[in-house]
Amino acid sequence: MVDPEHRLVARPLAKAWADTRAAQRQLPEEDERFVHTPSQGLSPTERDAIQQLAQHSPALWQAPTPTVADRKELLRQILQRVIVQAEGESARLHMTIEWGGGGTTAGITPRPMRRTASLRSDPLRGERLRQLAAEGDSTVKITACLAQEGLCSPQQDRVLNRQTGMELMRRLGIRPPNRQPRPRLGPQAWRLSE
Repeated sequence: MVDPEHRLVARPLAKAWADTRAAQRQLPEEDERFVHTPSQGLSPTERDAIQQLAQHSPALWQAPTPTVADRKELLRQILQRVIVQAEGESARLHMTIEWGGGGTTAGITPRPMRRTASLRSDPLRGERLRQLAAEGDSTVKITACLAQEGLCSPQQDRVLNRQTGMELMRRLGIRPPNRQPRPRLGPQAWRLSE
């Protein structure tokens, strides 16, 4: 019961409440109709328009006009899911991209590493480094070869340099070619590079 003094306020509120409840009851019915209505296929004109857009996507991505938000929205439209799995602590990542249309693409990409110590757990790089050192190449040649093959410095923003290459060899226990072994240090001593 509503107090007679508040009837003018209560009447519009009661009507708004009843309208909201009616709309709420109607939503499941509309959803059920939508789910059971057969979907229409694309017309040839719509299919051609989509194919043309897909062919121009790389140019759109490279254009200077789209913002970061625009590019993110473009990715949201075409990607369903991206799965990234690391190979232990190695510098390799296995990626699987599930596209919105149902296809998948898989590949391997280098993992960004922050420290040289992280690079030593990559078995392929370690084996390649051992192979190059066994051939007797200089550390400059070894570093240049690894950089050409795609090994970056741990910060990923610059090419692998000689110092990083030598530290990686040291951490893997690979003696640089034509170099005398360094004397062992005591238990509480470290080298400058450490």
